[in-house]
Amino acid sequence: MAQGEVLLAAQRKQMLPEGVGLDSHDRPTTDPRAVLEGGSALPFAGHKGSSIAFMIEILAGALTGGHFGFEDRSAEYPGAQTSKAGQTVILIDPRLVSGNRYFERIEGLFAAIAESGVERLPAERRYAQRQRSLREGIAVSDRDWAKLHELLA
Repeated sequence: MAQGEVLLAAQRKQMLPEGVGLDSHDRPTTDPRAVLEGGSALPFAGHKGSSIAFMIEILAGALTGGHFGFEDRSAEYPGAQTSKAGQTVILIDPRLVSGNRYFERIEGLFAAIAESGVERLPAERRYAQRQRSLREGIAVSDRDWAKLHELLA
């Protein structure tokens, strides 16, 4: 689970699903505050997720000079919203690869997934929500509106 989702769960006073995080004593917890206040999020997908997380640490920490997870001290500063981790963006233009059939292959993959009975593709809901937001705007609660004005002041 992404840290942003853990932050949202804490704001909404919602519990996390089992297996998402540990408290500061390395005990499993469903309390998002315990994860954020000295605990840690667990990688998804067991050892495979750990390998992906390790790769991200290398790309976003070592490559950029940002903090590694074990160097993150943001929990020591109440209200901190950043871990000072780095970010890496890798751009690949498949059109530049000679003889590439990337777009045809992706369309074939999407068609096979749809034919398998999957109700929606990854990110489909996000793209639909983005289109709705462009048409209808974004609803902001009175509390969030007041917070925005407070931050602007």
